[in-house]
Order: sequence, then structure tokens, then C-alpha cells
Amino acid sequence: MKYEQENSIELFIIKIKTKMQKYYSYLIVVGMFLSTIFTSCNKDEDVIDPGIMQMSTKVVGEVTIALDGTGLITIDWGDGPAKVTETLSFDTYVEFSHNYSTPNIRTIRIYGDNIVGLNCSNNQLTSLDVSRNVALTGLYCFDNQLTSLDISKNSMLFHLGCGGNQLTSLDMTKNVALNSLQCGNNQLTSLDLSKNIALVGLSCWKNQLTSLDMSNNTILIGLNCYSNQLSATELDALFGSLHSNAITGETANYISIYDNPGTTTCNPSIATDRGWTVVIER
Repeated sequence: MKYEQENSIELFIIKIKTKMQKYYSYLIVVGMFLSTIFTSCNKDEDVIDPGIMQMSTKVVGEVTIALDGTGLITIDWGDGPAKVTETLSFDTYVEFSHNYSTPNIRTIRIYGDNIVGLNCSNNQLTSLDVSRNVALTGLYCFDNQLTSLDISKNSMLFHLGCGGNQLTSLDMTKNVALNSLQCGNNQLTSLDLSKNIALVGLSCWKNQLTSLDMSNNTILIGLNCYSNQLSATELDALFGSLHSNAITGETANYISIYDNPGTTTCNPSIATDRGWTVVIER
């Protein structure tokens, strides 16, 4: 009886060990499977590396991009293995073109360590990501289909041209070096320029601005804010926020205000007394 009990216990232990071995084998297989998945994911991440700048387009036909900077750059056009590689020389924009034969959405990726200028205008872009290029000083993306533009990481940006898009907001509080801004023909309802003290030229025409304050922009020389929603009261407030200018004549600072609700009833003398030329007609 004792032997039978001991034998029964031994068989029980053997069964447990067998099950544990199967369990550990199962864990090893699962671990290998998960490792394969993670490795595959990492490879996929390498494949979709966003590069220093990327953009999406749905254009059929030719896309043209111009780059400025130094050193080796690579452009992946997003429709196959073909890529373009070029060495840039500083202060000279180099144009690159590519043709798409179908209306598929393509993602263009640009690689390079010293790219300071990008012109990607008129390419039917639906998105643009320049957040990884902190060295960017010039960005021109006119006449696309952008609904948003994040330039919060581009603190060295000097020139920005983003007119002719569908932007409803534009945050430039991090772009303290900005010298010129062209954001006309968008859907902007407000514009905070209080941090952009280096701003010299501003074109914000044909938006939906109801107010504009230039109090902190003490070196501004030109302002186009026509075709907005500025009332007479807001135009007078804008005139009062302009800095005083001692230069007169043809070189005087100017502000264009035509085609606003308050154009004909505002008081331009507030601006002219400060040395500004007020343009109230086309």
C-alpha cells in the first residue's frame, strides 16, 4: 500500500514536471514570437523614418522643392526606391522636381544635417512637418492646402511665407527671430505678434482678423492688413499701437487698410501723425 502511494506520488510529480516543461516551452515560443514582432516593428520604424522634414501631397504631375544649406541631402519622393542625392552650397537655393502619374497621397521625406531653407510652394501639400529641423531659417509654403503649421521648434526662423493656405491659427510665440511674415489669404481670426520684436515686414491680408496689436514691433516698416474684418475702432487702436517713425516721404513706413469694415470711417491721422503712410484704396 505504501509502495502504491509512493508510486502514485512519483507519477503525479512526473506529470507536473511534464506540464511545467511544456509550459516553459510555450513561454519560450511566445517570447520568440514577440521578439520577432518587436524586431519587425523596429525595422518598420526604420523604414518610415520621417527624416528632417516631411510633407504629404496628392498632386498629379510635377512637384518642385527648393532647398538651401550645406552638405549632402537626400529626397525620398515616396513612390518607389528612386531617391535624389545632392550636395548643397550655402546661400543658393537648388530646385528638385519629380513627377507623379497617379493621384495617390505621397509622403516626401527630406534628409540632411544642414538644411536652412525650404521652398515647397504650390505643390498641393496637405501636411508639412518641419519640427525636426531646428536649423531652419527660411520657410516658404505658399499656395498649398495646409490646415495647420507647427513652427514651435523652429526658433531660428527668419523668413516665413505661408500665404494661400487654409490656416485658422498660427502660433509664432517661439519664433522671436522672425523678420518677415507673409500669411495672407488664409482663415486666421487672430494673430499674436507680441514676441516677434524683430519683425520688419508683415502681410496678413485677406484673413478674418478682427484686431491687430503692433505695440511690441518697434522696427516694423511695412504692414498689409487689408481685406480683413477690422472695424473703425480696431483700426484706430491699430494706428495707436504703431511706433513713431521719423522718416517721411517715399521711404516712410506704410500700412494698407483698404477693404476692411472700418476703412472709410477710421481716423488715419493717428497713424500719419506717427510718420506712417496710410493706404486706404487699392
